[in-house]
Order: sequence, then C-alpha cells, then structure tokens
Amino acid sequence: MFFSGNLNSGRLQLFYYLLFGKIPSRIIHKGIKNIFIRINLIKKLLVLLKFDSKIPDAYIRFTDGFKKGLSPERYSEIIADSKIILCPKGFNLPETFRHYEAMRAGCVIISEKLPSTHFYKDSPIIQIDNWEEGLKIAAELINNNAELEKMSKMTINWWKNRCSENAVAQYIIKCIKSIRCTVGDI
Repeated sequence: MFFSGNLNSGRLQLFYYLLFGKIPSRIIHKGIKNIFIRINLIKKLLVLLKFDSKIPDAYIRFTDGFKKGLSPERYSEIIADSKIILCPKGFNLPETFRHYEAMRAGCVIISEKLPSTHFYKDSPIIQIDNWEEGLKIAAELINNNAELEKMSKMTINWWKNRCSENAVAQYIIKCIKSIRCTVGDI
C-alpha cells in the first residue's frame, strides 16, 4: 500500500485518521483547517512521521511541500511495486496525478469521490466517503490476492481503453468528429 504526498487541507482527514486512529469531529470544522495550515511547526515535523508501522507492508508519508518527497524515479518504482494506492484529494480538486500513475501501473486505487467525467465514470476506482472506510477496505483487500489480481486487471483494462495516450487520442478524435458533424448539419 502506498501514499506519498504533500499535506494540504484536502488530505487532513487521512492524516488525522492515521495519526489518531479516528477522525475527531472537531477536526472537521472549518476553523481547525485554518489553524492547522498556519502551524508551520507541524509541517516541519512531518519528515519524522511515518505511518508505515500502522499498516503492514505500507509506505505512507506526508511531505511539507510539492515535489519534496521521493525522487521521481523512486516514486515510480514504489508505485510499480504497490498493490493498493491511496489517492486523497489534491489541493483544489479530488483529482491528482496519482490516479493516472496508479492506473497505468495496474494498482487498486482507493480515492475520495471523483467527478462523473469520461475518465472516472464507471471506473474500477474504489470511491469512498471517508478515510476510515477507505483504510478498512484496504486492510481487507491487502490479504485477498484473488480480488487484488481481478481489480488490477480491471484497472489495466480501464487505463488502456479510457485513459492511455491512445485512448485519449481516440476520444478527442471522436469528439471533434461529433462537433464537425453537428456543425455541418446546421
């Protein structure tokens, strides 16, 4: 299981759940997010916090900035060796590069709710309401090799048919032809 990324306000729920084993209701309140973001000391301590020991065979780390974690090469190696990828929100949207990196590697992806776009609608991504639920699902899956293999194949097929470079090019061509036909019919 793998996650490495910048701690931002969208990822506080996962961070707090890993830190405390539950998500205190007061943490969810808007004011706490603002206070937390202002406390730079906690961000400096992030380098010391490793959540790997809470989940067997996991690499789960938060960083104090974008591109301040693993080298791109090491990041890619770990994703390629991972079975499950945790995909908490990005800075402003629920989407991150991690979704596509994990799809391409055939990982089982656990993510917060995603928009119903061409790329995610009916995808094999496990979409959750909260990280307590997400980590419970991950714990159940990690020891179920048959289910992991099945979901990995589904993810690879989804990547090839919906999100790969070729699939996106075909989708764009289809959209352009659709527009051209519609405009030509006017």
